[in-house]
Amino acid sequence: MIRLQPETGRIFDTILEAVNGIWVKAQKKNIEIQMDAGDDIEDLMISHDRKWLCEALLNLLDNGVKYSPSGTVITIRALRMTSFLRIEIQDQGIGIPRENYHKVFQRFFRGTQPEVQKEEGAGVGLYLARRIIEGHHGTISLDTRKMK
Repeated sequence: MIRLQPETGRIFDTILEAVNGIWVKAQKKNIEIQMDAGDDIEDLMISHDRKWLCEALLNLLDNGVKYSPSGTVITIRALRMTSFLRIEIQDQGIGIPRENYHKVFQRFFRGTQPEVQKEEGAGVGLYLARRIIEGHHGTISLDTRKMK
């Protein structure tokens, strides 16, 4: 299903493409998207599949917009570490109940909260994001310290 074809390119452009893909939906909901990245990220060239990595980021941003209240902020942080790039997406959404932490990246999983059930979705977005990111030799996780 996912066939990655990595090429060296600017990661900033891939992140920007994902933001542009969700921008209208965020604006309609009065959600601001902020980018927090150092100057060293803007011209950082890394090997990645732009189309698929953009899809993974778009899925994460879409969840942020879908489950965050109007008037909130989604922040994307890109941090260059010694041997990898860390991308964080922080929203002010409804949170994930502790009993679901281990399930959110499984295929077809959808939360049972009423706020989740009223939104459209098949439960494949986070699963797909995980598969794409792992295909890039990366990892994806929840920062449960910041959960409600």
